Amino acid sequence: MAETQKTDQSQPQSTLDFRAATVPDRLSMSTSARITCGIIGGALTGLFLGLSRGSTMAGMVFRAENAHRFPTTQKGWYLYHKSKNYHAMIGGLKDGMKVSRQLGFLAGCFFCTEAAVDAARGNKDFASTAVAGSILGCGFSVYNRFPLETTVRTVKMGLYRGLFFGLAQDILIYARGGRLRYVDFVLAKFRGSPPLDKPETSGLSTASKT
Repeated sequence: MAETQKTDQSQPQSTLDFRAATVPDRLSMSTSARITCGIIGGALTGLFLGLSRGSTMAGMVFRAENAHRFPTTQKGWYLYHKSKNYHAMIGGLKDGMKVSRQLGFLAGCFFCTEAAVDAARGNKDFASTAVAGSILGCGFSVYNRFPLETTVRTVKMGLYRGLFFGLAQDILIYARGGRLRYVDFVLAKFRGSPPLDKPETSGLSTASKT
């Protein structure tokens, strides 16, 4: 019994051994569930934004088109506001559906690109998210035929947004006990801990083994 205690004490344990051997899925969700939720979230966000913007613009257009013939009676003002609200509602629904499709498609492209970069790198961290944001910004600029200056600004915006979102996901992964390769390297370098094996990425390692 004493010999086993001595051998246990003679082998220092790494300060990172409590971490999981695999990197948890992003946002604690599988890839398919994350893409689906991203599309739904983007579509709903676009719907609300389009409703707000479209109804406001339609109301302003109606007011401008009828500025030369404002009603003069109480009944006329009632019909005027009723027609204005109707045009605002129709304009909001049209713009809401349009923006909903656009943001839903962009969100789906972003999460699909992020998953593809994760699979290509064999690792899940903020770098994949930043690359996905840059690719999405570049594709959006090419599709809309932006000039070079606007394209560079859009790609930078996608890079910064992706970097911020990726770091937020890494913080969530690490807070839940997951392992991140660059965190393992930094802790092993500056704390004197023995280097750990390369963390396996859940969902990717199983596919490679098969």
